[in-house]
Amino acid sequence: MKSKIQSNSFSILLIVVILIRVGVFLTIQPQIAKDTGGYTNLANHILRLNFSDYSGARTPGYPLIIALADMNFKIVMIFQLLMGIIISISLYKIILILTKSKLLSLFSGLSYSLYLPQLYRETVILTETTATFFIVLSFLFLLYLMKSQD
Repeated sequence: MKSKIQSNSFSILLIVVILIRVGVFLTIQPQIAKDTGGYTNLANHILRLNFSDYSGARTPGYPLIIALADMNFKIVMIFQLLMGIIISISLYKIILILTKSKLLSLFSGLSYSLYLPQLYRETVILTETTATFFIVLSFLFLLYLMKSQD
C-alpha cells in the first residue's frame, strides 16, 4: 500500500514550491549584479528595435525576457520564480520517468527549490535561472522523445 506522501507527491511538490516562491516574492526585492547592465542595455535595444550600436557582447535571449517585462525587474523576478517552479516540476518528472519512484521524484523536485543559493539566483537579474530552465526542459523533452520511440 502506498503511503500518503507517495500518492500525493506531486501535489505536495506543487504546494511547497509555490509557497516558497510566494514567500520569496513577498520578502525579497530583485537583486542587481555587476553583469545586469549588459543585459539591460541589450533589452533597451530590443525595445527600441535599434541595434545600430549593438556590440554583440550579449546574446538576445535573456535581454528579451527583460524587454518582455518592460524593464520592470520585479516582473523579471516573477518570470524567474515561475521558471523555478517549472524546473522543480521538470526535475520531478525526469526522476519519475527514470526511476518510477514518486518519493525520489518528490525529493528531486524539492531539492532544487530548497537549495537556498539556487533560490536566491531566481531573484537576481542574471541568466542563471533561464539557463537552468532551458537545460532541464531540454533533458525532459529528450526523455519524452526517447520514451515515445519505444
